Amino acid sequence: MQAKLTEADQNLEAANAKISQLEKVKLRMSQEMEDLVIEVERVSFIEKYNKSYFTKVRINEFHNQNMEYN
Repeated sequence: MQAKLTEADQNLEAANAKISQLEKVKLRMSQEMEDLVIEVERVSFIEKYNKSYFTKVRINEFHNQNMEYN
């Protein structure tokens, strides 16, 4: 009976150690996910800015070309 209790206690300790390890991994992954979300938002903003900027540049170039022909 004592051997079974000792084995169960060891299994419980091993399970608790695994839980602790998994919680650390979960925290790290959560932080990495947050960093990735921030990076995606940053890239999305830059893409929108560039699209708007280059659209304005093309409009200005088109306008300037038309002014040259008039």
